[in-house]
Amino acid sequence: MARQRGKQTVMVVDIGTSAIRATIAEYRRRQMHILEDLNAPIDLSEGLRGGSLDRDTMDQVEHILLNMKEAAANYGVERMRIVGTTSLRETVNSDALVERLHTRHQLHVDIVDSAEEARIYYEGLRALAKINKRPMRGTHLLLDIGGGATSTSLIKDNHLIYTADEPFGTMRVLDLFRNVSDHQDWINSVERFTHGAVKMILRRMGQKRVHTIYVNGPEIRHIAHLIGKDCDQAFIELDCASVNEWMKEMGRLDFHECAALWQCSESEALPIIPSAYLLWHLAREAAVDHFVIPNMHLRDGLLADMAPGSHGPQFLGRRELLAAAKQMSSRYGMDIDYAENTASLAAQIFDQTQDLHHLTERDRTLLEFAAWVHDIGAFVNVHNRHLHTRYIIENAVVAGLTRIEQRTIAQVARYHRRDHPVPEHHDFYNLPRSVRVQISYLAAILRLAYALDVERSQRIKQVTCEVHERRLLIHVDRRQISLEKWSIETRSDMFEEVFGLKVVAIPLAVE
Repeated sequence: MARQRGKQTVMVVDIGTSAIRATIAEYRRRQMHILEDLNAPIDLSEGLRGGSLDRDTMDQVEHILLNMKEAAANYGVERMRIVGTTSLRETVNSDALVERLHTRHQLHVDIVDSAEEARIYYEGLRALAKINKRPMRGTHLLLDIGGGATSTSLIKDNHLIYTADEPFGTMRVLDLFRNVSDHQDWINSVERFTHGAVKMILRRMGQKRVHTIYVNGPEIRHIAHLIGKDCDQAFIELDCASVNEWMKEMGRLDFHECAALWQCSESEALPIIPSAYLLWHLAREAAVDHFVIPNMHLRDGLLADMAPGSHGPQFLGRRELLAAAKQMSSRYGMDIDYAENTASLAAQIFDQTQDLHHLTERDRTLLEFAAWVHDIGAFVNVHNRHLHTRYIIENAVVAGLTRIEQRTIAQVARYHRRDHPVPEHHDFYNLPRSVRVQISYLAAILRLAYALDVERSQRIKQVTCEVHERRLLIHVDRRQISLEKWSIETRSDMFEEVFGLKVVAIPLAVE
């Protein structure tokens, strides 16, 4: 049967710690319609203890995914994305499971890192806010509480600027205290552990004041339902006073009484308790009077990536990435005005030397990111700060970048001042040749921008570049540039190596 014009059917699958969930959706002229949600319980918590999946569990995962694949075929699904999160990230033998699914059934499972998971949740929230015309101005904290971990994101003016993966998950907490038999001791342990987790989450965010705290997760929505909220709304407002009253009632009950009151089994009731304490302590520590619960799942972010015109996985645009770079620069104590001006100069040189390097707009964004953060290693030690910078960037949680893009930024920042790539630099020479050339081009440009503000005063803000008689002439917006000329002469050797042009700084002409 011919495919209907402008119509596409997709499926997204989330392999979580306690369930495998799927959504089949149809896009018709950019409008999405949910066709079916699928949910199959499973226990992958062994991975949270650093263990491995046994054969029965792998068979169960395989069986569930094959059933979902069959459902996809019945709906005529054309594109599918399957992701695994915390439990598979931490499971010793997850690679064996992924390979088994791929070779036997052509099912590709992408075990996403914490940065990508946070980006997916962010895309889901952004899509939900757009549909419901809810502005995202100001500073917001998004927490998604899963079975294995809590994905935390700091969002400022609709830009994702910081993410972290906190080892606080409902099933992980239950596992930690599974041997505590006394009910009151168990409650006290969970409560105190959760309090510590909340304090660390807020401290790592480094944000004293937020406009809205979005809290997401199946247990959170269950709590809102138990308190009496309408959970069919896109955004559920949950006031902290109601949470406090509900917590007082819960504190007087044991497991059996909670389960009976909530009309669920004890196994369903137990994960609610850590989530409840997280809400309670979050309200007190963050000094907020209400929370907002978005009616979304990881699958909503995955579907946003599938939408016509989207960039897909591991991608955030220039504005989002540079907002994250600015946040990182500030976090590690860089002079923001200096970092911004260096990034501006680097971008100007990049644009005006396009005929030399033939790089892309995405490469320009990577250069700007590297310029924003090129000196953060001084936070560790001023000596060899370029090496510390590389280490920080390579090991940071940065959403919206592929792993190779993050390594590219780290290497460009590493070579911004003194070092040149040499064969002993194995982390550079182990990269593909095309990436090495890209890094060399970008680093050579960054060195020129760095040289033009050697005294860090932002004297020079505008440059005009031209190639003339095998030289790159950089015309600057200042007349007295003796220091800058010296700095360019000592730092332009890398540009001359990769482009074959000597660099000369030209002062503003005297009228």
